[in-house]
Amino acid sequence: MAYSNVSKTELLDIPEAEIAKHGTMSEEIAAAMAEGMLANSNADVTLSTTGIAGPSGALPGKPVGTVCFGWSAGHLTHTERLVFAGDRRAVREQTVIHALQGLLCFLKKIGFNTLTETGLY
Repeated sequence: MAYSNVSKTELLDIPEAEIAKHGTMSEEIAAAMAEGMLANSNADVTLSTTGIAGPSGALPGKPVGTVCFGWSAGHLTHTERLVFAGDRRAVREQTVIHALQGLLCFLKKIGFNTLTETGLY
């Protein structure tokens, strides 16, 4: 949804100063992305990812494969930072799997029953 810094600022209300302070690829920005999506949509729960899938783009302390995750619901936000191995495709696949598994864990942790809360069951 918000790949560029401009879109993070315009769509998710993340101040440019926060991006400059923490760097685009950080748990702080992953949290801000998830919270920004929550505030600017009708969603009850959001997730975000930001990272360096490669093949280039590594930074000091942030090697290729580093991904930060954010999950947010209500006033609760959880973040994680992982480093995945492999090429760009492998990093992206692992990111999707972890983001969705993390979402399920987050929902259980906060006691959100997706079937009954959303009226699907």
